[in-house]
Amino acid sequence: MSSRECSLPRAAARLGTSVDALRRLIQRRARLVRGLLEARFDGIRAWKRGRKWAVVFGSAWLCAGNEPRWLDIEQVAASVNRTVAAVRKALGRCANCRAACVLRMGQHVFSARRFAGRWRLLERVSAGAVS
Repeated sequence: MSSRECSLPRAAARLGTSVDALRRLIQRRARLVRGLLEARFDGIRAWKRGRKWAVVFGSAWLCAGNEPRWLDIEQVAASVNRTVAAVRKALGRCANCRAACVLRMGQHVFSARRFAGRWRLLERVSAGAVS
């Protein structure tokens, strides 16, 4: 594997989903391209090598070249002491059904992206730290 590629378990951990769920999602979206089974969706590319999948994250999923661990709505709600419904409502207001947005909740600022119809969030920098 090259330095940009990662295994399916590692990709699932970074996206905050299970390995089986990510594998099923990739398999549903996979197409045969020039003799290679490949899936491209939501800024992620995966292809089959023998019996295993290799995954590469697009630049929208990277933070300064690193592959951060993205959180789901429940984890974010717990960290900012809000309900899941409040976080969903805030995402609905800021996103206007787009695939990505910036969410501000109090002193917390998150990058938000859709992955397979579900939101994944990454805390960027707290609003109190910005001068």
